Amino acid sequence: MKRILLTCLSLILNLMAIAQLTADAGNDQTICQGDTAVLGGSVVAYGGFAPYNYTWLPVTNLSNSTDSTPSAWPSNNVTYQLIVQDANGRSDTDSVAVYVVPPTQVFMSPFTGMCFYDKAQTLMLGAPSGGYYGGFGMIDSTTFDPFTSGIGYHSITYYYSDTVCQTTDSATGIIYVEQNPQLSINPPTDTVCLGDSTMVITSGGTTYSWQPSVSLNFISPDTAYVIADSSISYKIIASSPQQCLDSAYFELIVENCETGLSKKIDNQTITLYPNPACNYLNLEFESSNDIQFVEIRSSNGQLIESFFRNGMPSMKFNTSHYTIGQYFVVFPEIGLSRSFIVER
Repeated sequence: MKRILLTCLSLILNLMAIAQLTADAGNDQTICQGDTAVLGGSVVAYGGFAPYNYTWLPVTNLSNSTDSTPSAWPSNNVTYQLIVQDANGRSDTDSVAVYVVPPTQVFMSPFTGMCFYDKAQTLMLGAPSGGYYGGFGMIDSTTFDPFTSGIGYHSITYYYSDTVCQTTDSATGIIYVEQNPQLSINPPTDTVCLGDSTMVITSGGTTYSWQPSVSLNFISPDTAYVIADSSISYKIIASSPQQCLDSAYFELIVENCETGLSKKIDNQTITLYPNPACNYLNLEFESSNDIQFVEIRSSNGQLIESFFRNGMPSMKFNTSHYTIGQYFVVFPEIGLSRSFIVER
């Protein structure tokens, strides 16, 4: 009798084990956006009594919501719920998460531009880092050379490979290479008497800087009067809107000339007297020449008066209304001047 009871108990326990229904939605998965994941474990349902009915929720982006192992292609992270029902109406549930890796966003930062004579530059415009560049002017995968590319606008593409999803994306930007200024100095050198001045005209740039910045009077951004205190060499730097640069030198040679005596200017002897002046200043020319306009300017370059010579061999200026100080007789056509003093 005892053996019969044990046999019945074992049979009951086996039947109970068979009747226990279990659903298996499978392990969590990570996919790249646009890829597909197959849901469900190796055995989606066991126990209970077959056949089984399957329901997957949510039903969006599923190949078949009632299939045991449907394919899913979600665009964002999602958790799917599996409901399994056996022939006796018993049910069990399980869930599985699908994590979606979005595509890598590749972009290039704006570039301010380069000058034609700049050194080759390593680009760090693309993101994420670790990619490479292509385009005219690239001398390797990361270095752009403006001298190789030439002047103008150049399209540069940044390529980045995603090692997780095994994809390559790109972004394109523009690099502008500007011509450096072509600085011209007129005259490039000059010889004047101590205390006199000479006019220097620069061209080819947008702005100009002088080194050193002493003994200078600017009447415009590109025109300066250099006062002859001593012989000096100036370095002039021309800049463009892109801050491209060019430079050249102006040499001023100063000689000791006696005040008020004749001086040869542009192959023409010009005499200025008396110096210092009181009420009048005389100016005499050796002969008729190309000098037709005469200006009187203050020591800071401000125009006081201007005159038309009209071929006259001499000119006389009334200086009685001038304040005491230093002035310049300027010959704008040849860019030279003579200094004089007004005393009382």
